[in-house]
Amino acid sequence: MSENMFIKKYTNIIPDEVCNDMITGFDSQIEIDKIVMDMDYLRNAEISIYENGPTQELFQQIKKYTLEVYNRYKSDVFTNGVGNMLAFCNRIECPKMIRYVPNKDKPQWFHNHSDCWNNPSATRQLSLVFYLNDVEEGGD
Repeated sequence: MSENMFIKKYTNIIPDEVCNDMITGFDSQIEIDKIVMDMDYLRNAEISIYENGPTQELFQQIKKYTLEVYNRYKSDVFTNGVGNMLAFCNRIECPKMIRYVPNKDKPQWFHNHSDCWNNPSATRQLSLVFYLNDVEEGGD
């Protein structure tokens, strides 16, 4: 079984207008709930997108596209004979929006890392990343 069969890239999942609305929502929310990360392995600004409260509308948008991609991914992976590996995947963690701002003096990034520090207690079966905009150079 190839590791690459589990990594999928889908383009243009979220329409440009919705991406722009999400970015605008982030910008308007950022002064209230912004967390600025400035560590050796991580430098950015982020907000958590909660199902209730001021980020409720944003949560519903993200949930809609997450479910679409999840169902597409399941179909693609299962078609390749992997079986029902995501049978217990029935929850969504609180999504986060993260913004990296170009800064030559203090570049922003997120180094490779692992979110699983203890395999027996790990519950995440799948991670999804949505990019809301493109950059002319870098960004990988």
